[in-house]
Order: sequence, then structure tokens, then C-alpha cells
Amino acid sequence: MLVFNCTKAFATFIDDSTESVMGTPPTQKIAEDPIFQGSTSMQWVVHMVRKQRKYCVIAMHVESRYAIVMMDVKRGDFAGFVDTFCHRLINEMHFLCLEQGVVAEEQAALVAENFVDKHSDVQIYQRSDRSVQAHITDVANSLEYEIETMGRLPKGADESFDFGQHVNSLLRKTKDVADYFYPFEVMQSIWFSEVCAEIVDPESLDGAAFRSDLPENVIVLSEYRKAHKGR
Repeated sequence: MLVFNCTKAFATFIDDSTESVMGTPPTQKIAEDPIFQGSTSMQWVVHMVRKQRKYCVIAMHVESRYAIVMMDVKRGDFAGFVDTFCHRLINEMHFLCLEQGVVAEEQAALVAENFVDKHSDVQIYQRSDRSVQAHITDVANSLEYEIETMGRLPKGADESFDFGQHVNSLLRKTKDVADYFYPFEVMQSIWFSEVCAEIVDPESLDGAAFRSDLPENVIVLSEYRKAHKGR
């Protein structure tokens, strides 16, 4: 299950329609959610800020504090947001796993399919977490500094990913973890164990060619769902 926990700002932005997409959360605190405690869901907190008169969406994974920053989400388009988010997540995780040498290029589609199968159920609630929100604020401040340095917002998925690589390489600390950690390392480890491990054959990694750019061959979630509709 993929769970988006929305701040008031993002909830107002994405639920701008006659038919509300917002569900009722089982608990007010994410940490008390039995689904979260049972590790059967991937929980994210999503916030929206406005920079240079443009909507900027920041999604942060609760456990790893890994952040995905999106500039192209449209108001009231929840389905579009989910597709954009999943496409970015799948691509970014595939890149990190390629970089670590734990997956091969040709396994991208299988890994993406496994992620979709595991998280085809999507829930959206209006609730947040103070600790995660504080780290989201850090990301928003870093984005403001990026704008001051570059004179503009990051453009497209590649520049947004480059910015994300920076903020996800900053040390984080939570009350539940004794030591400081890097979000990208924790997220890559979670992704591999939950999505890749049952698919990847270690012997297939011998001689694998690794790329330094964002992979182009990972499927778009909406296209995958259309191809597998009624399966």
C-alpha cells in the first residue's frame, strides 16, 4: 500500500475537486497506524510550497526521510500526481541501485512491475508528522537557496533529481534512530529489500554496465496499469 499523508497546504491543492479523494485516516498519528507498524505500507508526507509563483510539491518518506521534489504537479489532479510521483520514485531508486551495483539495467522493468504490484492500493489522508515536517522545511529552505543561486527553479525531472541528490545526501536525525543517517542510503536499502531482493539474481550482476544518468527505460505507472488492466 502506498500512503500519502498530506499537510493542509497540499490537501487543499490536490483535493480541489467536486469529488473529494481524501480518505479518513485510521489514526491521527502516522506512527500509531497499524499498517505503518506492520511495515505493509510505504508512508510519505506531502507538502506544497509556492516559489516564484509556481507550485512546488515536496514528498518525504517517513522512515528514511528521502525527499522527492516535483515542479509539474497540477492542482486537483491526484491521479496525475500519483503517476508523476511513482515514475520519479522508480527511476530514482533504479539509479541508486545501479550506482551501488545491486541491480542490472535489464531488471528495471521487473523491479518496476513488482513495485506496482505491491503498492497498487493508494490511500491519501490529511495528517502529518512534526519531525517529518521539520525536515520538509529544511528541504524547502534548500530549494529557496537553490533559486537564489541559479536564479530559477530546477527544470524537469533531471534537474529536480539533481537537487534531490543534494538534500538526500544531508545527514538527518530522528528520535527513533540513535545515529545520524543519509536519507538516500536508508531509502536505497529499503527499496532493495522490499522491491528488488526477490527478483534480483546476484549472478546476473557480473559485468553489468552502470550508467551515470537517470534511466529512460523505466515504465510509467499509468502505461503499466493500462497494459495490465483486467489481468
